[in-house]
Amino acid sequence: MLATYSTAAVRAAEKELLAAEPEPDHVMRAAAQAVARTAAAMSASGRILVLAGPGGNGGDGLYAGALLAQLGRSVEALLVTGSAQPRALAAAKEAGVTINHKGPQPGQFDLVIDAVAGLGSARGLDADVHCLLAGAQVLSVDMPTGVDADSGVAADNAVCADVTVTFGGGRLGQAVAAECGEVIVGEVPGFAEALGRHTPDAYLSTEPTVGSGYVWDSPFLYPAETTGPIPDPRPGIHSHKYSGGVTGICAGSQRYPGAGVLAAAGALRTTPSMVQVLNNPGATQRFPEIVSATGTDARVDSWVVGPGRAKAAAKELEAVLQRPECAVIIDADGLRQLAESPRLQSLVRAHPAVLLTPHAAEFDALYAGCVQGEKPAGRLKAQEALAGALDCWVLHKGRITTVVGPESAGTTPVGINAGHSLAATAGSGDVLSGILGAQVALEGMSMESITHAATIHVHAAEIAATTEYGVSVATAGQIAAAIPAAVARLLARQ
Repeated sequence: MLATYSTAAVRAAEKELLAAEPEPDHVMRAAAQAVARTAAAMSASGRILVLAGPGGNGGDGLYAGALLAQLGRSVEALLVTGSAQPRALAAAKEAGVTINHKGPQPGQFDLVIDAVAGLGSARGLDADVHCLLAGAQVLSVDMPTGVDADSGVAADNAVCADVTVTFGGGRLGQAVAAECGEVIVGEVPGFAEALGRHTPDAYLSTEPTVGSGYVWDSPFLYPAETTGPIPDPRPGIHSHKYSGGVTGICAGSQRYPGAGVLAAAGALRTTPSMVQVLNNPGATQRFPEIVSATGTDARVDSWVVGPGRAKAAAKELEAVLQRPECAVIIDADGLRQLAESPRLQSLVRAHPAVLLTPHAAEFDALYAGCVQGEKPAGRLKAQEALAGALDCWVLHKGRITTVVGPESAGTTPVGINAGHSLAATAGSGDVLSGILGAQVALEGMSMESITHAATIHVHAAEIAATTEYGVSVATAGQIAAAIPAAVARLLARQ
């Protein structure tokens, strides 16, 4: 995984490098080399437009434009504020870059390099500049314009990049903001070492599922790494049905019978161990391998409570949260009941291994019901506040799924960039809750088990959506059916 750092840490590392520069703009020119290499990998021909801001980020872009022009590429630059870093502007002009002070016509460019603000990207582009992105590939330098480099919050008219190239290590906002697209790290001598003297604020994993098609110029450019190897769930010579941990499922209801089936399918197909389902005959009819649990006192290692469970989730949560030997994953209706119940919140705090799995709307309701005070800007800060208030793990679902642990776990937040949004379909979260139940039963509650489960889900969604003609769409049932293939793929890459 890629270590990501706060703006303060990046600024301090930059200051260290700039103080040791052998000549003016040495660091900027090195960064420009990485930008130019990335641009060349994204666009082998066609016109290139550099959107250049007045500071160092714009200088990176202009020096990169100069390098590309020297390679024979047609390059134009728009000075979005009317001014630019003087030496970089002079180099761009000398290399034959056409300098525009007013915007060219949209739709003329194969690639747009967004070098407007970088770490200072607090506001989006003006509409007359934003329209120039239409139909073009977009490469952002450090951060897409309009996306906060720490919180990952996107302003109106923020740039949505295909690729973001950064230097020495990641920026904290990249672990949260899907607007960054694929994050690529460019080599700037000394930058990684300078950043390494600071403590990472989060880690970013990028899963190579739906590939971008770009081939990066290694070792000068490299993508954010994956979450790493998953444990092998295949039975050994002395394994039995309990060896990998037993998952209990409290999911589904008369109104939402499918939620229980999907959660059970997720657990059943992740490991070969036993899955027990409480009060859901539809799941046991669909999967004869499933065992009907006799009650919340069943012999299990993890409980999944909430998907499609309606109000029954409250009583079941109260029971399983009083079993400290069992990990508890709370989703959907379980989260809604938790948000409204001080009693359940108290039980969560007292339990040693609880994971909450909200999507954005569920997270907002949880925060309002469980945390005092105004919600901070940015997902990670809010997740950390919720995890601290309830002393539990929190997984926030999205294109980038983020995981935060309780303070007692001593972990650093992780963002998992799926590289696709194929899991954005009804019931997909139910499948994920089942995968989480099985993976936690196998490994125990930890950052590793949670990120492994999320990674399996990411790959299963892509496998499910892939056809002989290319990538299409997938239902939650198809995602569940693709879990064994996803596990096999992840084992094969180790």
